[in-house]
Amino acid sequence: MAHPPKTKAIPSIRIKADKTDSEILDHLSRSNLVPRSYVVDRKTRFCWELIPYRASLVGHAAMIRNKLHGPFGPKWVEPFPKGLRGRLPKPRRVPSPGLRYAQVHKERQGGQVVEVTRSVIFGKRRPVEAQAASLKRADGSEG
Repeated sequence: MAHPPKTKAIPSIRIKADKTDSEILDHLSRSNLVPRSYVVDRKTRFCWELIPYRASLVGHAAMIRNKLHGPFGPKWVEPFPKGLRGRLPKPRRVPSPGLRYAQVHKERQGGQVVEVTRSVIFGKRRPVEAQAASLKRADGSEG
């Protein structure tokens, strides 16, 4: 099966007849110069049709993430100029005042938890510990 737009590149002759065109096509096919057409199988065509849909889903996910980070995420603070000359300092990110963030580090030996260290990264220690105590563990116990 020949690729129709590419077979239009067959040398045009003055006398247009099917016989002469078929002879030219026969000569080109014997020389292996006829451009082949490509028909995509169903699985590949289905995957190609999914690509724009997946791209739109990724865009929606990014939009939702940006909406969430707007009011709850860290804010950019512009620094005051330090002197008269030179480049201004870069803006820095400051976490929102209500942010509470803690880290739990478990020390293990032989698959057993030996020591648990808790540290508060953002926020004050008492509210973070109170909130951690109110949470339930996966096994149903508290704290």
